[in-house]
Amino acid sequence: MINIQDIPAARKEWLNEEKQTTKNFKGLTPYDFLIQIADKKTKHKYEKTIAPAHLLLSWFSHDSYCCDIVQKINHLQFDIKDDIIYKYLFLMIPKNISIPTWIKKGKIKQDKKLEKIKLKYNVSTNEALMIKNHEERINDKSD
Repeated sequence: MINIQDIPAARKEWLNEEKQTTKNFKGLTPYDFLIQIADKKTKHKYEKTIAPAHLLLSWFSHDSYCCDIVQKINHLQFDIKDDIIYKYLFLMIPKNISIPTWIKKGKIKQDKKLEKIKLKYNVSTNEALMIKNHEERINDKSD
């Protein structure tokens, strides 16, 4: 379980109090909960169906400072409830840590060149887009 000595004294009472305002969960993304952890502002009550603990742990594990924090609880992520892991991250992750932006998946504009690359190399749309961008960079350098 979480060692109570690892939690900073100023944040210990947050474990006992649930002073979070509830909002409608519609339209929330996992990024909203990541921002909440980074800014230390509880705008939304944690909902594990939107941001499961393993997603939060994997997101924060990419930061060099947060990696040690995540490593302490990572091996227990399937034995502990998601709410407890969220509280642990909320209490242990430093305030205003920079996190990468959440990019929503958008539709890729289909064009003829992309379709030709997909058929020629027998690759997915994303791979074809990477090939197309690479070819465009090579053409730009030669001009």
